[in-house]
Amino acid sequence: MITRKVLSCCVFLYATAAMAQTDSSLTTVPFVQEKRQKAIVPSLIAPAVTIAYGCISLESAALRQVDREVQSFLQYRDRPFRGDDYLQYLPVAAVYGLNLAGVKGKNRLLDRTIILGMSTLLTVATVKGGKQLTQRLRPDGHAANSFPSGHTATAFMGATFLWMEYKDTHLWYGIAGYALATGTGILRVYNNRHWLSDVVMGAGIGILNTRLAYWMYPAIQRTLFKKDTNISLYFSPFTTGDTYGMSMQLRF
Repeated sequence: MITRKVLSCCVFLYATAAMAQTDSSLTTVPFVQEKRQKAIVPSLIAPAVTIAYGCISLESAALRQVDREVQSFLQYRDRPFRGDDYLQYLPVAAVYGLNLAGVKGKNRLLDRTIILGMSTLLTVATVKGGKQLTQRLRPDGHAANSFPSGHTATAFMGATFLWMEYKDTHLWYGIAGYALATGTGILRVYNNRHWLSDVVMGAGIGILNTRLAYWMYPAIQRTLFKKDTNISLYFSPFTTGDTYGMSMQLRF
């Protein structure tokens, strides 16, 4: 029997996939719109499969058994390795690091920062909502907020961000980003913080929300920002005693 949890996840999947089409509907040339829609479909396959797997795992005894078997195989024996707390942010850091090194990506610094902000908001909202809805117990039994994996969602969000910015000019940067994201997911299982299906679901969420942000941004840009608008983005480091940080200022 299909329960409320599975139905809720499926509704989320199809709703986000439908939203991804919204900016293409603003295109005035039918041929361009049809071509864009055909290009969108293949990019939805990976997140659709992973999210569907995660949704089905909520009520599938077979997939929950897979979770337990993978957990038994991968879980640490001596001590955990907390590198996943930092590894999840490396793909995003790589985008800005490459920009500072003079390696230009697909979008300007301002545009990519807005896109990243959009994908972050979508990912945080989706992860928080999923945890509240499902209340799955973590493998270590410490909390009922295991599904989906927020670390993995963040890592794959960043990996997709890196991929979208550099896939046309530096393919291996994007591949390295996905390798880092996969490593983050493996460590979440190794550290006994998540089940395999939590990680798979998180990966799908991160990929889908970042692609959704890229698809939506052109329409938002055309609506909010006129061509003659002078917009500037500034970054400046600061220090206060033992505290170090970076401030961002947007002028328009």
